[in-house]
Parts: sequence; structure tokens; C-alpha cells
Amino acid sequence: MNRRVTTLGCFLLTLALTGGCYEKVIRVKTGDRTTEVADPDFNEQPSALDEVMWGPVPKGQDPATYYRKKKQLLAQ
Repeated sequence: MNRRVTTLGCFLLTLALTGGCYEKVIRVKTGDRTTEVADPDFNEQPSALDEVMWGPVPKGQDPATYYRKKKQLLAQ
């Protein structure tokens, strides 16, 4: 039971910290259907959370570029 609470707490904390990655959401309503299109903002600065999620940046690579590519792969 303790492990579930800890896992849920970590998940909610991660969700709260990464919640602002979308720049805009466009909703298109056609009849009774609603379609949402989101444009993610991948131009954010790297943080300590990125290192925890994706690991350390390999030598010789730019941290912003490395983490941006990782986030784009996740979004696909």
C-alpha cells in the first residue's frame, strides 16, 4: 500500500511540474464532434527534471537540443 501511494505521489508531482509544455490548444467543432489540436512548445530551457527523466546529456552535445529531441520523440 505504501508503494502505491509513493508511486502515485511521484506521478502527480511529475505531472504538475511538466503541465505547462503546451503553447496553445485549438478546438474545432464540427456538428456534434469536437477536435482538439495542440501545438507543443519544445523551446523550453532544460531543467533538473529533464535530467531525472532522460538521464545525463552525452559529452559534446547541447543540453537544450538533446532534451528537445527526447521530448519530440515522446510526443510522436
